[in-house]
Amino acid sequence: MRKLIIFLVTIGTLLTSCTSNKILKTYHINNSEQCNEKDGYWYKNKCWANFKEMDEGEGILPSEIDSVVDAQLAELEKTFISLDNKKYHLANAIPLPDGKAYLLIAVFKKNDTLNTIVTKIPKTALLLGRKKIKSKAVLFDADILNSNSSPNITARGKVLIEILDKKIFKARISGELLSGTHKMPVEYTLTENISGIGSSKIKIKNKQAYLNGDLGTITYRQIKNLITNHPEVRTIVFENVPGSLNDAVNMHTGRLINEAGLTTKVPYCGMIASGGVDIFCAGKNRIIEKGAKLGIHSWSAGSFDADDLPKDHPAHQYQIAYFKMCLGEKGEDFYFHTLEAAKAGDIHWMSNDEISKWNVATKITNRSNPEPYNDMPDIVGYYYGNPASNTVIVNAQGGPDVNLFTDEFKDIFSNKSNVNADNLFIVNIHQYQTLHPDEFRNKDIAFDKVVEYGKISTKLFADAVNYFKAKGKKVIVVGISYGAFLVEDYLATYGNVADGYLIVVGRLNMPKEIWIPFSEGKMIEFKDGVKYTKTIKIKDITQRNMSKLAAAYGHKRYMTLLKDTKMSNVVYAYGLTDEQVGRLSDLEINFLEQKNVKLLQGKGGHTETIFQFLGKGIDILCNRLSVK
Repeated sequence: MRKLIIFLVTIGTLLTSCTSNKILKTYHINNSEQCNEKDGYWYKNKCWANFKEMDEGEGILPSEIDSVVDAQLAELEKTFISLDNKKYHLANAIPLPDGKAYLLIAVFKKNDTLNTIVTKIPKTALLLGRKKIKSKAVLFDADILNSNSSPNITARGKVLIEILDKKIFKARISGELLSGTHKMPVEYTLTENISGIGSSKIKIKNKQAYLNGDLGTITYRQIKNLITNHPEVRTIVFENVPGSLNDAVNMHTGRLINEAGLTTKVPYCGMIASGGVDIFCAGKNRIIEKGAKLGIHSWSAGSFDADDLPKDHPAHQYQIAYFKMCLGEKGEDFYFHTLEAAKAGDIHWMSNDEISKWNVATKITNRSNPEPYNDMPDIVGYYYGNPASNTVIVNAQGGPDVNLFTDEFKDIFSNKSNVNADNLFIVNIHQYQTLHPDEFRNKDIAFDKVVEYGKISTKLFADAVNYFKAKGKKVIVVGISYGAFLVEDYLATYGNVADGYLIVVGRLNMPKEIWIPFSEGKMIEFKDGVKYTKTIKIKDITQRNMSKLAAAYGHKRYMTLLKDTKMSNVVYAYGLTDEQVGRLSDLEINFLEQKNVKLLQGKGGHTETIFQFLGKGIDILCNRLSVK
């Protein structure tokens, strides 16, 4: 959900002190000739005093775009990170606002695995024009810009950030990281030109191109290659496109799609936001399946948002022209609607009525379900795998979260846990909060009401299991983390209906020292799987409500509620050092053993246990059920 404007790169804006007052300044001049003499910018019958100095990059001409893209990608190819006296190619780099500072994020490839180094620059240091800034650095073992990743910190250290060029942002970062007792020198240089490369990927399947990731310079090259080399592809399917890292190039990417007359489509489980919505709008035919999520917001220049500018400001002109190209007469009004819908740091999810009103979609359709599931209920929020399989995995996702997990759900199962979907149909089920997300974003919800919402989620899950059982399918129920508690609640409330159950990192009787703070909208974790950390107050309304939602199940005593329930077809995995739900107590372990539950014990924490046992647990159940 990011939209970084290259001609108003947030860090560059601070370095050049381009404040909102400065960019709003106009000269009292009545014609373009006099405006040019003052070195102003003539637009909408006004002479804008300082627009020229900020208008760098956004107004790229079609004749120039290929050379701009080639230059940026060539610069990326020449950029390395030196870590522990070894060089690694930089894969992506962007600045992201973080309160009173900016995070400088650099992603690089090490031994075929993406890693990330993050440093921080205080905004005040930039405003004061400091050229050397001491900072801390953190090394992660994954691409933290990828929502599917599960990064772990592998090193920390101190670095010096030297501002080499403030007009075209360029900074050298050097210092030392510490991994255990091992000291690793680190040095690299970041520039504005490589800050909007993007992470998008395109895969072609059945004459359709499937687009995922953050859009950027690389996306322009990918779309151009697609149009040139695959004329049989006439539809681009947007699966998970959270935004654009380079709007200047992104508008040209949209122009390629528009001029080629391609169809753009967002499936029922798809999510596009910010710059992702921009290039979706470029399709000649624009198809949205009900259930798809489209998010819009204003762009930002760090010291101000776009909706702080008057509508006749020249900073709007390029996107106005772009949306007119895409949406015709409604284009300009829709552009200003995106600015008013939400601030740059927030997101507004469009309703189907909005989508129709602004002509964003030329067609809104029901999702197309595969045989034999033409009548599949909408509570089945996401699916993948083999619909012809006789075995269905019905998943209760973790969190809790207001968003239904889609591609990240698939990534956890098939990529990180090696679940083979060739002979399985795998579905993720909606929960109350994923169907009604705004209710949890707007105000604090009383705990007793949240408990009722938990009961509704359990009923939705039961309906999904019953649907697939009625189809004559073998059903394996999976519950992970928060979903583990939901599955326990399902077993206690509706009995043992499915053919097998895998419960990963749950608890039967969560200690009151944990669930009571959660019921109050607070956070507390385990230390070494047994002891408790200090209670943390949560500022975000949504997260406070999510804590209460976790306690809606966590406060229940499932050793009592499940005492008469058959559980011999259950596999239960837990970690000895789980920081989120803690290790199972001796009483819980004895209870499960008496129920003939297959126990899988790991030594690791929450996430490590999930990845260690999710695939293994499913294999155990598939073998029991003779699933080949």
